Amino acid sequence: MEEYDIYRMIDERLESALPKAAPKQMMRIAPFEAFNYQGDEVKVIGVTLQDEDDMDFVVIRTNSEGEMFAGLEDSLWKNPA
Repeated sequence: MEEYDIYRMIDERLESALPKAAPKQMMRIAPFEAFNYQGDEVKVIGVTLQDEDDMDFVVIRTNSEGEMFAGLEDSLWKNPA
């Protein structure tokens, strides 16, 4: 066996033994209005974990024509009620 063949065999076995990454999941929360550091207003609808230490807000943005689209924000400020 050549060195490269041994490397590929070890690499394949390690890759198959490692756990596969779980798909990202969102936890719904009670929706609330907020704004980001740029001052854009968003509606917060959930949170998701990016990794062990980083949680992001799942938000709905609306542009000037009324088109809505989803996104992630790491820092938000709640609108005063």
